[in-house]
Amino acid sequence: MSRTFNGITLDDDALAICAQFGNDPAQFAALLAARRAGRPLVLSARTANREKAPSGIIGPPIAEEAYYEHRKEIESPSIDSESLAREAQKSIAQFLAKPDAPDAWKILARASAMLTGALDRIGPAYADRVNPRANLPGKNESQWV
Repeated sequence: MSRTFNGITLDDDALAICAQFGNDPAQFAALLAARRAGRPLVLSARTANREKAPSGIIGPPIAEEAYYEHRKEIESPSIDSESLAREAQKSIAQFLAKPDAPDAWKILARASAMLTGALDRIGPAYADRVNPRANLPGKNESQWV
């Protein structure tokens, strides 16, 4: 059953997403209206029960966006993997000092970008990150070759 908030109709799927992420449907409708007007839409999970929070839905795209935002710094030939790891460490410490700050996720995203850049420099090119046993019952643990 769809519902309308401030002229924006949310269908059952949109209402289910709001429920899953713990967002207020009226606030989501306002954000959606802003998005349709050309402003960016930022939606985050606001759930007190982290066990019910979806896994892998928000984090990877945020990490990827942070990587591209900091790409110039990450790919600079004058910065090595150790420097990138130290930058990530600084960001993690800054995040841990104020994890409930409204923009704390941006600080953690920067740490993720720096660590991705460090891994990109030191990870062996021959590492096979595909888990050939992922579809076998009881065999879905990571397997690095």
